[in-house]
Amino acid sequence: MDRIWHIIKKEIIQTLRDPRMAFILFVAPIIQLTLFGYAVTNDVKDISLGVWDEDKSYESRSLVNSLTNSGYFTIRKYFNNNSDYIKYLQTGECEVVVMIPAGFSRGLKRFTTVKIQVIIDGSNSNSATIAANYMSQVILRYSRNIITQMI
Repeated sequence: MDRIWHIIKKEIIQTLRDPRMAFILFVAPIIQLTLFGYAVTNDVKDISLGVWDEDKSYESRSLVNSLTNSGYFTIRKYFNNNSDYIKYLQTGECEVVVMIPAGFSRGLKRFTTVKIQVIIDGSNSNSATIAANYMSQVILRYSRNIITQMI
């Protein structure tokens, strides 16, 4: 342990002798931390969204509008059948696909549980997690609005 302490002491003395090395070790990280603190963000914007709306009702269009109005999602494609969305997810043209089933508006008007399906491309797990969180926030907000309108 004594040898390691002497090596560390020698390296510190050698580093402090050269002013350029002191700049690289102390000033550069402080500048980087300051710049990255303002420049780097974890927000994911313009997530490409595919929509498969089997219901085609006012309520389903309202849900899709709330997704696009959130600022996180941009609609890239509307799907008409079950097999189209797989190709768009595999090629990366759509990162998220929302499937709204037939009977969506009828279920809302009857105060029953209505299920929608959200499929997220998980090839980039960080972006997929953020997209899933954004999606759940927007759908939760939409659900609250529906409940307050019906009460």
